[in-house]
Amino acid sequence: MSLMRRLCPALLLAGLLLPAAGHAVRAAPDGELSPGERFDRGMQQAQKLLEQGLETMVGSVQELLRAIPRYELPQVNEHGDIIIRRKPPSELPGGAAEPPGGRTI
Repeated sequence: MSLMRRLCPALLLAGLLLPAAGHAVRAAPDGELSPGERFDRGMQQAQKLLEQGLETMVGSVQELLRAIPRYELPQVNEHGDIIIRRKPPSELPGGAAEPPGGRTI
C-alpha cells in the first residue's frame, strides 16, 4: 500500500502536466512537423499510455481486494477455542460473492 501512496501523487502530477507541456509550436516549412509539434504529439501519446496503465493498475488492485477473504472478529468460546468466521457474501462490499473455493475455517 505504501508503494501506491508514493506512486499516485507522481502519476497525478504527470497527468496534469503532460497536456500543458507542448504548447510552444512553431510552423515548419513544407508541411513538416516542427520540433514543438513532434514534442506535443509525443506527450499526447505518453499521456494516453499513462492513462491506460493507470486504468489497468487500478483494475488489478480492485480484483486483488475482491479476492482477499474477509473475516469477522475472532471470538473465544467457553472451551478457550478461538473461532474466526468468514463474513457472509451479503456483508462484503457490493454484495460480491466469496471467491471460488472459499469455505469457512
